[in-house]
Amino acid sequence: MSRILLVDDDADVRKLAKRILEKDDHTVVIIDNGLTALDELNKNHYDLLISDASMPQYSGFDLIRALRRQPKHKELSIAMLTGRREKQDIQLAIELGVKEYIVKPIDPIVLVNKVQNILDSQPKNSSPIFNEPIKANLEARLESHLQIIKIGLLGFKAVTNIPMSAGMEMHLSIDDFQYESLPRVKIIHCTIDPENENQYFLQGEFMDLDEDLKKEITKYIQQNLEAA
Repeated sequence: MSRILLVDDDADVRKLAKRILEKDDHTVVIIDNGLTALDELNKNHYDLLISDASMPQYSGFDLIRALRRQPKHKELSIAMLTGRREKQDIQLAIELGVKEYIVKPIDPIVLVNKVQNILDSQPKNSSPIFNEPIKANLEARLESHLQIIKIGLLGFKAVTNIPMSAGMEMHLSIDDFQYESLPRVKIIHCTIDPENENQYFLQGEFMDLDEDLKKEITKYIQQNLEAA
């Protein structure tokens, strides 16, 4: 019937909710953390996101805030599946545009009914133009400004305004460095800045550190040590 993305760090909850919803003829993809979920939603279409509220490093509330800042996700239907019953949590979910607040432990009937209520309330023309993925030989380029706050021969720490998933690979260009080819880096983890919800702290590691880049990093470290 519908494509649902379910995000929860509890494996038992994921397994149970997936089984319940698939018995109701929905297609369910399960993910165990918010950052990977954000990456998945940017790649594929879903009719509904069901997210836990409390997850390590990147909570359900962090995920929803990041989605609502992107125009294509402003109208995404979202439900929260959580053990948090406090009034302030429910109010925050409502302010972020959550359609349904489902309290754990899971009641199969409640879960199915609330999901169906959300799907029934969606505009009938909300389906994507392409219902099935189409293979294509295309390349996409995402550029993000990073403020490097620490760098070494193994990796770096930086601040960015775009959340990135652990495991993501990209090319890094540093204005003050000279090298023939841009080095590849892998994101180790990314967390939201607790003092500014519009920026993120990330840590990355170098995947192909050549001699030219080693020299540039060593020179940079020495210059900063001398300046200090």
